[in-house]
Amino acid sequence: EARAVRVAIKDARSHIGEPEVYSNHISFATEFHIDGQPWCGAFVGHVLRKAGVEVPQTIVYTPSIFNFGWVRTTAPRPGDLVLFKWPGISRDRCDHVGLYVGRGWTIEGNTSPGNGGSQNNGGGVYLRQRGTANVAAYFTQEEDSAFYREAARLLQPGGVLVITHSNELFDL
Repeated sequence: EARAVRVAIKDARSHIGEPEVYSNHISFATEFHIDGQPWCGAFVGHVLRKAGVEVPQTIVYTPSIFNFGWVRTTAPRPGDLVLFKWPGISRDRCDHVGLYVGRGWTIEGNTSPGNGGSQNNGGGVYLRQRGTANVAAYFTQEEDSAFYREAARLLQPGGVLVITHSNELFDL
């Protein structure tokens, strides 16, 4: 899992600043057969697939992410998905998705580089830091989440948790 996260984030970073060829036409949209349509989900799907993570074709419709079998979390970690909802965009549960890379930063496809312009159909891949006001949900992969839940269960107050390379947990 950790390797997949590193690969996904490295690939996502390599696309920062990449613009659409023209409105909603970019390689990620073509890969998912949605040329001419909003492609934030296709971008996230591309980097996850490149990292070896199984991603359904339906990722292109961001509200479907609620049904992936990933676990909703309130403490995102690098590699998790962040779903955004902006007022007035749609009646869907969310309007946009990005890849969480840590410390409040996301890498997002089909957004604008700043606060101006469309945040969910903006024309490029950008590194963004947003507040939590428009976060609809964070999702993490289930097996990963179970590992960290077990780690939290084992950790005693004031203790130090050691995670070995083989994912064994020790509370010191």
